[in-house]
Amino acid sequence: MDKIIVTSILIIAAITTAAIVVFSVTSNTRKDSQITANIQSSQGDQIRTKIRIVSVSANPQGSSIRAWARNIGSSDIEPINGIDVFLERMDNTWGTYIPFSVNNSLSWSLESSSDSGTSSAIWEVDETVQFIINFPDDPSLPLADRPGIYQITLVTPNGVVETKSFEHNPIPFSTPTPDLGAI
Repeated sequence: MDKIIVTSILIIAAITTAAIVVFSVTSNTRKDSQITANIQSSQGDQIRTKIRIVSVSANPQGSSIRAWARNIGSSDIEPINGIDVFLERMDNTWGTYIPFSVNNSLSWSLESSSDSGTSSAIWEVDETVQFIINFPDDPSLPLADRPGIYQITLVTPNGVVETKSFEHNPIPFSTPTPDLGAI
């Protein structure tokens, strides 16, 4: 009789242990599958995302830079104001992250192409947009020290990077001195 009770207890313990092991493996497999699916989706988004900086120019005063870029990938980029913009001199004497904003401090804003008809929250496939970088006089890089070769870097929210180098040669505007003899 004792052997039957001991055997029964061992059988119940074995079944319980087997159930716990199966539940744990199934649960972990489900979590691993979800993690793998998320990674594949993220990598798929990166593969489908591609941008090209087409042109970069600065205004003659050196206080504004315009960069035209095109979404040449196969997926929309959103949110477009989540793009990171970096500007740096190629001689490594100056560089900065430029935040998104529509004010007059060091910032960037966006102008969509006139034919796109889209909101500025989504950068659609094949759409060209213009990044307008406000570059006011800054003690760390005064207007007189701005001539040189720069690199602009755009980083999409999912980590795709595009860079372009350009020459920035602002025209110095001198303040005219009055001719006292003409008065």
